[in-house]
Amino acid sequence: MTPSAISTLVLIGIVAVASPVLAELTGRLAVPGVVFEIGLGIVIGPAVLGVTHPGSAVVALEDMGLSYLMFLAGLELDLARIRGRSLRLAVTGRRHVRGPFRSAGHGGRRRGRVRADPGRGGAAGPP
Repeated sequence: MTPSAISTLVLIGIVAVASPVLAELTGRLAVPGVVFEIGLGIVIGPAVLGVTHPGSAVVALEDMGLSYLMFLAGLELDLARIRGRSLRLAVTGRRHVRGPFRSAGHGGRRRGRVRADPGRGGAAGPP
């Protein structure tokens, strides 16, 4: 690991420790720690100060963090509350959104108007 990657990971750790501390110091305002995490991430990131740069370790942390967030969101779902009409509406809405895109992609590919581009993970424009 390069020194730049190590310093980036150290700064991410500092932000992770400083954010809850800053959130506690807000007192009655009750600003969540995630607000400080996002704000400090923007400040130390390449957009403002340019102290940290995304590397393979940072990208791996991003992927793990997003996966963890989706896992926690799934844990928070109360399936007993969304059974019945709500679940039927969600499934129907998903079909209505996904259906036209699926049929347009497959139909266009069969007619030669849309070519498959594996580099982009799906259909691309006309050849």
